[in-house]
Amino acid sequence: MAVSDMGNFNDVTQPKIVEALLGYELVQVSCDASHVLAVTNDREILFWGRGDNGRLGLGIQDSHNSPQQVCVPGEFEAHRVLCGVDCSMVISTHNSILACGSIG
Repeated sequence: MAVSDMGNFNDVTQPKIVEALLGYELVQVSCDASHVLAVTNDREILFWGRGDNGRLGLGIQDSHNSPQQVCVPGEFEAHRVLCGVDCSMVISTHNSILACGSIG
């Protein structure tokens, strides 16, 4: 599966603009073999790719081939995102951590 080819899960052999992200100003991106996380300048969190083990943080295990905004609790302001093999982590501007997926 190629999570970089927005709209389907086919491999992409040359760099391509991710049209689903046009209009967002991304400040940080993380990826692994099966999912991608991004933080926007508005501190929104976007996840897409395989949803196994809840790694996308959407409350379901469905896969998504386009960015999905993740709702976070309270006043949490995303600063950085990290992808693990089966998990995702979001670090806030105040160094709190949210984690989802298979963790330890």
